[in-house]
Amino acid sequence: MLDFPPRLWTGLASGLLLPRGLLVHPDLDPDGHGARVGILARAIGLPLMPGTPGDRLELAGCMHDVGKIFVPPEILNKPGSLTVDERTIMNRHPVDGAWFLSAVRPDLHRDVLDAALYHHEDFDGRGYPCGLTAQRIPLVARIIAVADAIDALLSPRVYRPAWVPGRVRHYLADRSGTRLDPLVVSVAIDRFDTLLTLRQGRGKRRAKLILLAERET
Repeated sequence: MLDFPPRLWTGLASGLLLPRGLLVHPDLDPDGHGARVGILARAIGLPLMPGTPGDRLELAGCMHDVGKIFVPPEILNKPGSLTVDERTIMNRHPVDGAWFLSAVRPDLHRDVLDAALYHHEDFDGRGYPCGLTAQRIPLVARIIAVADAIDALLSPRVYRPAWVPGRVRHYLADRSGTRLDPLVVSVAIDRFDTLLTLRQGRGKRRAKLILLAERET
């Protein structure tokens, strides 16, 4: 039996596993961060991965942080700095997420698993869990890393307020070539205003915005 956190059993029992996809249960994405990263990853990724279904990129974004279900809430929501032991636990979430996805849905495309496992790898090799560099990091994970940074910085956290868009754009440019892939950053900055609009979309409006953005690709 898989050792899932107790709060996940309700989601699994009520249909988390579907014949053609993963239902994004609220326990997997409580603040909507994953869903927003999925939207951003779709818009950033399609010009870079032509022929890749947009839904696959969006699912990869939605599921990238799924391993955080195994991180205790007191660590996830800690307002101050993490201790060394807490950081070790937190840094396990990419491996735990890839394991979880492969265990519950062995038919998932490799791109979705790679997004979960490698989205914290840095372009210069200083990331985790494997310390990969540059093109050794799967492209989908390099795309998710940029989308993740954009949404995380634009969102308030217990330890800081949300950043304004101009500061986020500057962060992307400043981390290009070190933490983030320069090519992916270039696409994100070029489409930055579109990304902000997509991120704020809801329901039918979001679907219309996605169609418009994809026509620009």
